[in-house]
Amino acid sequence: MNASCRSIRVDIIGSNCVGKSTLISEVMGRAKAQHLDLAQFLGSLSDGWRTTWQQYKILLNSPSACRVCGEFIRRGNLYLARRYARHYFLHAMMLQAPRSSFDFVLIDEGVIKKLYEAVPFVTPENYEAEGRRWIEKSGHIRAFILDSIRDLTDVIIYLYVSPDEYLRRVRKRDFFIGQISEDRILARYQLQCEIYGSLMNEAKIKGIEAYSFQYEKEGEICDQILGVLKGRLNKSVEI
Repeated sequence: MNASCRSIRVDIIGSNCVGKSTLISEVMGRAKAQHLDLAQFLGSLSDGWRTTWQQYKILLNSPSACRVCGEFIRRGNLYLARRYARHYFLHAMMLQAPRSSFDFVLIDEGVIKKLYEAVPFVTPENYEAEGRRWIEKSGHIRAFILDSIRDLTDVIIYLYVSPDEYLRRVRKRDFFIGQISEDRILARYQLQCEIYGSLMNEAKIKGIEAYSFQYEKEGEICDQILGVLKGRLNKSVEI
């Protein structure tokens, strides 16, 4: 990689259990890539005033991020405003880690994924009403959300699986099994898919490099994704 070119920042998004971490492991085994792990980063982050000041400084330096928070607050959702602000800060802070020796930096717990993780476990009976509420809520501001991550992301990769495969993985990982019924887990996943799908359509309209992949089996899309990423890397080297 040309020393004058920075790493390509790749935001890997999608619901829990769709294979984001598995894909990251595959890419890291075949390319010079770094995984920015949120859990590990949180373990090294203090909760003192210095961290709070850093968070405010990062947000204030991004008018588009401030606008997202303001839009959530204007619509009466302080919880999502706080959730977005915290994870925008964490996403930005993780990217400040040294990475000059890597071609790609892979993030699987970035601000978009953590924001849409707040989608509730809806029941099939209230799916339509909750879906309208969430899709309307995210629809008003998804353009602002995408504008806010332009300084954090070069490529967005969205992963999804079929409903049957999702339930298989949920059972295998014991994801809320025994605490929440499978029909509610599946309804939440389907609602998240609708929201992510709308976001990806908006990203393409705005000219953001964004790709969607159905990831049913390990290894089946790694070649495609590496082709996309290496193409983006070659463009940055040429520039």
